[in-house]
Amino acid sequence: MKIQINVLFCFFEADTSLISFETKIEIDPETDKAIPVVNLKIDYKKESIGTYHTFLNEARLSALAISIYFVSIRKLYQTLKQNSLKLLVLDDLLISLDMSNRLKVLKILENEFSDFQIFFLTHDKALFEFYKNKMTWKKYELYLNENDIIPMAMVKQGQSEIDRAKEHYAKKEYDCCALHTIKIENN
Repeated sequence: MKIQINVLFCFFEADTSLISFETKIEIDPETDKAIPVVNLKIDYKKESIGTYHTFLNEARLSALAISIYFVSIRKLYQTLKQNSLKLLVLDDLLISLDMSNRLKVLKILENEFSDFQIFFLTHDKALFEFYKNKMTWKKYELYLNENDIIPMAMVKQGQSEIDRAKEHYAKKEYDCCALHTIKIENN
């Protein structure tokens, strides 16, 4: 498992590598409850890091966690029957990553999880707008429609800028059409 995590982790940080990954259960002496414990040994530029959780910044910790999560999912599916549903749900997974690392996650998803059905959820509208043109997935926007007495969810299929421009043009909303056309030119 170490090698696979390092393969994914190197997408994010080439100077950092996972040396060992150990899980165990310890009993809390005060409550007698079982507590899962994960011990990681991390090297940075070939030097061992004793307290990686204080050494690595939030983005690197997130990259490590994402790598472990992805490898765990792949390992789990290896234990299941061949015709098991391969589903991956990612809910605001990329909050602490910068845009270049967010793009690396897309590459990982394309390369390592192309055989999965992926639900990628985010409240980050800018990320949605950025990602939607880089993925061949179906894209949907969810909003709360509060115009009715009982607020209801409103689902809108994500469109390209040109489709949005055409929609506004057909409604004779030329100012909105122009704004989407400008976005096309800037991309």
